[in-house]
This record gives sequence, C-alpha cells and structure tokens, in this order.
Amino acid sequence: MDSRLRMTEIATQVIENTEYKLVAIDHVKLSGRALIRVYFDSMHGITIEHCRIFSRQMEEVIEMEKFLGDNYILEVSSPGLDRPITEKWQFQKNVGRLMRVTFKENGETKTTEGMLKEFSDGSIILSKKVKKSEELETLGFDKIIEAKLILKW
Repeated sequence: MDSRLRMTEIATQVIENTEYKLVAIDHVKLSGRALIRVYFDSMHGITIEHCRIFSRQMEEVIEMEKFLGDNYILEVSSPGLDRPITEKWQFQKNVGRLMRVTFKENGETKTTEGMLKEFSDGSIILSKKVKKSEELETLGFDKIIEAKLILKW
C-alpha cells in the first residue's frame, strides 16, 4: 500500500469520533529521511495537547506496521495561518477575518482582499472598503483557486 494513502488512513482513524478534521498531509524528503507533516483542525481550533495525543497514536501504528521503517520524522500540528483554506467548513470558521482570494473570472486569474462577511454552500461574500463605503464581492467556490488569511500587524 502507498505510504501516503496509509498515513491518510491512520490520521483519519485517530480523529474518528472527534470534532477534528484532517486538513492536509505533506510528505517531504529531508536528508534521506521521510518528513511527514499532518495538519488537523476543527471549528474551535486545536490544542498542543491534542496534537501530542494524535501524534503518539499515529506513531504507535507506524511503529507497529513498520511501513516507514525507522528513518522518519512525524510532525502533527494545526494548519497555521499561512496555509490555504481549502474546505468549506474552514471558510465558515473564518467568517469575520481578513483574507486574500485568488480566483478565475472570464479566463483570467485575479486576486482580491476583504473581510469574509458570509459563507454559503456555494459561495463566499467578501466585504471590501472602497473609499469610505463598503463594497461586497461574491465569489463562487468553483472559481476560487486559493484563499489565505491575512494577518493585521
């Protein structure tokens, strides 16, 4: 079995019957070692303690099955603010936050920024400040290429 597929199965098993969702798994080679980064999240975020618990549960299975050998590094964390928002529930979680969205429109790639005002099953609505007024922009999920949160400093 493909190790990427098996890691996805293991990650999904450890969060079964919890509020947490698997956001992504990255596989990288680092000095001849497999570096596996697993990202979990929920509508309420994820604590370091839950990351630690999930990491230990995943390592138990990896060690028992030996499908990665002994030469790997496993990192379990939240997706972080720099990771793209890919799932509809993540948009719901981030209503009220500033984001940058790259999307397709009439064959062109465009980028816009605004506060995520609303989320629905098929689209998002961004609120943009134009001079001293508010402008709303609706984007369908099928048009979105990438969406990321913007941090205000």
